[in-house]
Amino acid sequence: MTLRAIILGVLAAVVIAAGGYVNNQVIPIDRMTLISGSHFPLIVFAPLLLVILLLNPLLGLFNRSWSFKPAELAVVIMMAFAGCSIPGSGMMRFFPRVLAIPVIVNHTEPSWKKYDVLGYVPPAMLPAGGRYCEQVDERLLYGYGDGHFISPGDVPWEAWRQPLATWMPMLLLLAIASICLALIVHRQWSAHERLRYPVVDFTSTLLGEASSQSILRSKVFWIGLAIVMGIRAINNLQMWFPNAVTIPMMLDITPLADKFDVLHQVPWSYEVLRPKLIPVALGFSFFLAWDVGLSLPLSLLLCSLASVLCVHAGISPASDRVRGGIFDWSRFGSCVAMVLVLAYTGRRYYWQVLKGAFVPLLSRDHADRYAVWACRILMLCMGGLVILLVRLGLDWTLAIPVVLIVLMLFLVVARLNAEAGLFMVLMNWQPVGVILALLGGAALGPKALIILGLLAVVTTADTRECLMPFMVNGLRLGDQMKVRPSRLGWAAAGAFGLALAVAVPVMLWTDYSFGLMSQGTDGFSGSRVPRWAFNTASQEIGKLSAFDQLTESENLSPVQRLTHMSPNPSFLASAGVGFAAVLVLGLLRLRLPWWPLHPIIFVVMGTLTTVYFAPSFLLGWFIKMAVTRLGGTPAYRTTKLLMIGIIAGDLIAGLLFMLISAGTSASQ
Repeated sequence: MTLRAIILGVLAAVVIAAGGYVNNQVIPIDRMTLISGSHFPLIVFAPLLLVILLLNPLLGLFNRSWSFKPAELAVVIMMAFAGCSIPGSGMMRFFPRVLAIPVIVNHTEPSWKKYDVLGYVPPAMLPAGGRYCEQVDERLLYGYGDGHFISPGDVPWEAWRQPLATWMPMLLLLAIASICLALIVHRQWSAHERLRYPVVDFTSTLLGEASSQSILRSKVFWIGLAIVMGIRAINNLQMWFPNAVTIPMMLDITPLADKFDVLHQVPWSYEVLRPKLIPVALGFSFFLAWDVGLSLPLSLLLCSLASVLCVHAGISPASDRVRGGIFDWSRFGSCVAMVLVLAYTGRRYYWQVLKGAFVPLLSRDHADRYAVWACRILMLCMGGLVILLVRLGLDWTLAIPVVLIVLMLFLVVARLNAEAGLFMVLMNWQPVGVILALLGGAALGPKALIILGLLAVVTTADTRECLMPFMVNGLRLGDQMKVRPSRLGWAAAGAFGLALAVAVPVMLWTDYSFGLMSQGTDGFSGSRVPRWAFNTASQEIGKLSAFDQLTESENLSPVQRLTHMSPNPSFLASAGVGFAAVLVLGLLRLRLPWWPLHPIIFVVMGTLTTVYFAPSFLLGWFIKMAVTRLGGTPAYRTTKLLMIGIIAGDLIAGLLFMLISAGTSASQ
C-alpha cells in the first residue's frame, strides 16, 4: 500500500460520496447518468479504463516507475468502493427525504392526522424533533429557488443536529459490520469455495491484458468499444434534439398484452413487455457461470408463469413495498435457505473463526487473524446497533431480529454478486415487512412499526448499492494483487468514515440550495418512499382502533410481543416454498455437477433485476455457448476481448455523457 494509492483512494471515496450526491440530485434526471447505480459502478471502472488505456502508457513514456501498479489500483478501487455506497440508493437517495417529507405530508393526509402517526416517531429521528418549521421543511423541499448554492451558514444545521446524532452512529456501525462480515467470509468464499467473482474476473483480466499490452493491440477490443460508444452517442443526442435518429435498444411487445390481459398482472409488467438490450450486461455475460446465464432468464419466465397461475387461482401476485406479497415472502424464505446452505458449506472454517474470537487458544493456528478480529468487531457493532435501537424505544426482542435480518440481506446480495455476478440486485422484500407478517400488527405495535419502517427505508429499500458486495469484490481483487485483507479492511473503513463525514454536510447544503424536488429527483424517492412506513402504520392503527386493541398493543412487554404473535398464513406458505426450493436446488448443485440451474432462479424471482438483465444475459449466454462449441478456446478468447470492448465502450460513453450533462446543466 503506497502513500499515493492511499491518498488517491481517500480522495476518490470523498469525491464519489459528496460529488455523487450533487450529480444525482442537481443534474436533471433525464439528462444524467448515475454516478454509481450498481455494484459495477461507472465512476470507478470508467476512470480505471482511462488509467489503463491512456494514463499508464503516457506515464510509461517518461518513466516506467511512474505508472500505477496493479496493487496500487486495487487499493484505490477498494477505497473508492467504500464511497460508492453513500451517495445513491445505498444511503443518501432516501435519507433526507424519508425524514423531512413526512412532516410536510402530514398536513395533507387525513389518516395520518386522525391517528397522530407522527406522534409515534421518536423525536430524535426527525429534523426539528418532527415539528413543522417552514425554514427547515419547506426550504428543504423546494430550495431557495435561485438555482445556485447558498451560503453554508443559511442551512439550519441546528434542526438537523439531533437526527444526525441519532442516525449517523447507526449507519456507521452498520457499515463497519458489513466490512467485518465481508472479511469473515472472504477466505471461505475465495479460497475454499473458489467462487468466480465475475466483477473481479473482469477487472483482473483487464489489468492483465493491459500489462501485456495485448488489449491495446486487439482490433476486436477497439471494434466493440467503437460500436457501443457510437450507439450511445447517437441515442444520447435525442436528449438535446428530440427529432434525432435513434438506434432501438428495446423491443416493445405490449400489443401481446392487449390480447392476453393477464400479462398486465405480471410483476413489473411495464418493463417485462419492453425488454431492453444493455451493452454492459451483454458483455458481462461472458464472465458468468453458464448456469447463472441460463437461470436468470428462466427466473423471469418462471415468475411470469407463476403470476398467470396465481391470477387464475384468485391470488394477487402484487406486493406492497412494506407489507410484502407472495413473491417477496418467497424470496425471504429463499434468502434464509441460502444463508443456511452457506453456513453449512463453510461450517468448519466459520467454527474456527468463532472459537478464535471467543477462545483464542483453541484455534490460534486454524483461523485467519483478520477474520477473528473482524468477528469480534462484528459482535460489538451488532450489540451497539441493538442498544441504539432500544434507546429509540424499540423492544430488544425486535431490535435483535431486525439487525440479524438486515445483515442477512446484505450477505445474500454479496453472495449473489460474488458467485453469480449480479452487479445490480434489488431484493424488494423489507425486514419490517417480514417482522410485520410474522408477528402481526397487534404484536408489533405502531411505534415499532414506524421505527422499523424508517430503518428499512434508509438502509434496505434499494440494495443495488449496499456496501458489502463492494467489500467482497475489493478483498478478492486485493488477494489477486497481493494486498493483505486486513489492510484493505482498515482502509475501507477509514475511507467510508471520512467520505460519510464530508458527504452529509454536502447533502444538506445541496438540498437546501436546490430542493429535494429539483429536476434531479425521481418520483419514486421523492414522493412514494417517504410515505411507506407512515401509510402502513396508519392502516395498522386504524385496524387496531376498530377492534379496540390499540392500547393493549402499545402496552405489551418485549416478551409479550413474541407470545402474542399471529403469523400471516400466506407469509408462512410463501416463505416455505422459497425456502424448500433453494434447499433442493442447492443440494442438486452440490451432488450433481451437470445440474443446469442455479438457486438464484428463486432468490431473485419477481425482481427488477431479472427484468433488467434477463434479455442481455440470455443473448450473451447463447453467444458464449455458440462460440465455445463452434470455435473452441481461440474463438472464445477473441470474443471475450470483444465483450471487454463492449463493456469499456458503455462505461466510457456513460462517463462522458455524465460530464457533458453536468457541464450543460451548470451553464444553464
